[in-house]
Amino acid sequence: MRMQAPARADRARAADWILRTCQMGEIRQLGTSPRLLALALASHLPDEPGAPASAEQEVLARMCGLPPQELIPLLDILAATRFLRSWAHGAVPEDLHWELARHNHLTDNYPGIESDRVTSHTGRAEGPGAE
Repeated sequence: MRMQAPARADRARAADWILRTCQMGEIRQLGTSPRLLALALASHLPDEPGAPASAEQEVLARMCGLPPQELIPLLDILAATRFLRSWAHGAVPEDLHWELARHNHLTDNYPGIESDRVTSHTGRAEGPGAE
């Protein structure tokens, strides 16, 4: 299967989403590690609204470049700042489950940066309205 490079609109949408998440009032004043963890948690939300998200503790720590033992204190910080509604260990202690306090800004559509164009792996625009 061919991998496609993200189109400019896709990169702009991702950058906007990252800025919106990391600049939320709840976490804006925190250090880089809690903000990076917040971004990782927000990016792993399930498709079903209201369902808790989950990941293995070691995988989540590796994504954030943290030792696994640092996750629990950072999760507590994110819960105390009300970025997280809740978090808990799963049936297996290595599994973590969490729910964001709010995530409507993560699911909003931003028509100004969305595009119906697809950029192929050759860099040429394809699709409706392509030049």
